[in-house]
Amino acid sequence: MYSEEIIADGEGAGQFSDDVRVVDRGLQAGRSKQAGWAAPSAYRVDPIFSAPWPTEISRKQLIDSAMARAFEYFEENTLVTQPSNLTIFFEDTFPEKHHSWVQDIAAVSASFPSNFTNHQFNLMVGEPSWVYEVIEREGFWTEPQGHCGGLTPDGAVGGCASRGAVSANYGETVGSGELDWSGTLPSIIPHEMFHSFQDVLDPTPMGQIKPEGDPSHRPLWFWEGGAEFFGYAVSDFVGVASYYVSPWEWWYYLPNPDLGLESFAERVLFEVPPEGYWMGQIATEYIVASVGVEGMLGISLALSQGMTWEESFESGTGLPLDDFYSRFNQAYQSIFDSNEDLKTYLNRECPGQWNCQLQRGSEDFDRIQSEREAVSESYGTQSKADDGGDCDGEWWSCIDSKIELPKQAENGDHGAPLGAKSFFYLSSCEELLINGIREFGNAKLPIAASFAYAQSFGNDAIVSTQWYAAWSHLDTDTDGIVCGPGDNG
Repeated sequence: MYSEEIIADGEGAGQFSDDVRVVDRGLQAGRSKQAGWAAPSAYRVDPIFSAPWPTEISRKQLIDSAMARAFEYFEENTLVTQPSNLTIFFEDTFPEKHHSWVQDIAAVSASFPSNFTNHQFNLMVGEPSWVYEVIEREGFWTEPQGHCGGLTPDGAVGGCASRGAVSANYGETVGSGELDWSGTLPSIIPHEMFHSFQDVLDPTPMGQIKPEGDPSHRPLWFWEGGAEFFGYAVSDFVGVASYYVSPWEWWYYLPNPDLGLESFAERVLFEVPPEGYWMGQIATEYIVASVGVEGMLGISLALSQGMTWEESFESGTGLPLDDFYSRFNQAYQSIFDSNEDLKTYLNRECPGQWNCQLQRGSEDFDRIQSEREAVSESYGTQSKADDGGDCDGEWWSCIDSKIELPKQAENGDHGAPLGAKSFFYLSSCEELLINGIREFGNAKLPIAASFAYAQSFGNDAIVSTQWYAAWSHLDTDTDGIVCGPGDNG
């Protein structure tokens, strides 16, 4: 074991090169505040970026050049004091020792986009139940179904943006002390505040990654990748954590370069590693290193003026989207070619909650994605009203179920998320028994649509109307129990 001091100094197991640190997977060194390369005294634009869109680059040249341009923009466009368009609410239980860095990060996040919008940011830092109390008390606008679709459990770690209402909950990491040393957790706040900027400037998609061809389609890599980049860049700018933390987290790997950035335009409808976030972050680095923060923000500005996604990209960057994809894909391949030690999709290691064995582009991946799309279309993971239908209830009540679902959702104490976007795909009960349901305490129990169905079942079952509805296609004997004795698998 290594002490946090050693980890923070970037020492410990592993080999170093000019372009990558190969971290011992037994350490979480990549999550500490100074992981990766030694932090430079000042980032500099590499000469290779003296002209935009070079294709022969290394990862470090890309990061350092993007950060140099970002820091230059931040210095010119941020306030050292809290800007007037920012209000911060702290829950009493959130330690005061963390207030100062939150205030510094939030001040930069609220002020650097000021040339594009000056909307009001309302940042709430505390447990989700408290966040809802603040929203109700202050009358903040949220989405029709609530703040980002629903209430997450207290103790959870995450963040959310719903136009000007932004929340960050650090949950168990506060008491455990992880928040004291983690270099990744502070990025939650600027990540979500950037989403707030996106939502206000371009409110039509409201964070939803619509399918390609939809007029409000915004690629996943652009939406989430931009937030990832600015989340870590702002954290570095205010001195909270090195940007180098981001690419060297213990679960990080670089996706398959053969797929191309354009493959990461839509969300995957089942659990896999968030490759689109990481590819988008690297793509954002490439945009910022080439045409500055102005170019990246200019894309959202053009979207706010009613341009299409393709028109907006070219308006902001000066480069047609197809040409960008071509040049980025060449540059991304060059990153691999310049250093054989890079962790890739071939030797990745990641937490068990992701289907790491399923690679994008594989036959199994495409099959499951296709099956999940069919289920979504047939059963609906959103209200049919969203698609012009006549259902005006909760999304689960709009499913064409073979059993009668209760009028009000019934749920046992399973602790699982209930929003329509939370459900991953299962094609068989065998998958349930093998993989389990990670959010549930007892992962292999059947799922009942209501307490009445659970009681008639006569055995243990998790009660969740929503999870039953999402997987009702597995209830082959229509007894109101998913994966009971008469079901497949």
